[in-house]
Amino acid sequence: MNNGNSQVRRKILVAEDDGVLSKGIEILLNNNGYSAKAAMKNESLSVLLRRQNFDLVLFGCGKPEEDLYLLGKIRKNCTMPPMIMINTLPEHKPEENGAAAFLGGTVEPISLLDKVQDVVRGILDTPVRCDCGNLLGIRKGRYLEIRCRRCKKTVRI
Repeated sequence: MNNGNSQVRRKILVAEDDGVLSKGIEILLNNNGYSAKAAMKNESLSVLLRRQNFDLVLFGCGKPEEDLYLLGKIRKNCTMPPMIMINTLPEHKPEENGAAAFLGGTVEPISLLDKVQDVVRGILDTPVRCDCGNLLGIRKGRYLEIRCRRCKKTVRI
């Protein structure tokens, strides 16, 4: 399967509390041309996100109240790459919580791969804004750090 860019293996972080599900997703993605890493959802995710350049995060949201609280804490500590929320429902407002896309209910392999490919394609040449709303530039593939002229925050795009 072509993962949206045949020259680069996109790095994907799978943040999910269900160890069997996260390992299964990690294997599925690795077998389909991505470089995936499974991790438990906890506050150490922000350290992992700062140390490694992930292109995408799959974030399990089976317990919305707890998971969205954790997501908010992580976002305060680091800049998140594009995210797909899994095991969530539209009423949990994934887009308002920063998700580029979401998958509700049971995660089907084909649906997951399609959603990942759609989001990865969107990573290329995407306009990026700071939390303050200022347009920072256009992301072309890999990330770089840029300082917002308006609020002086350093943002990874």
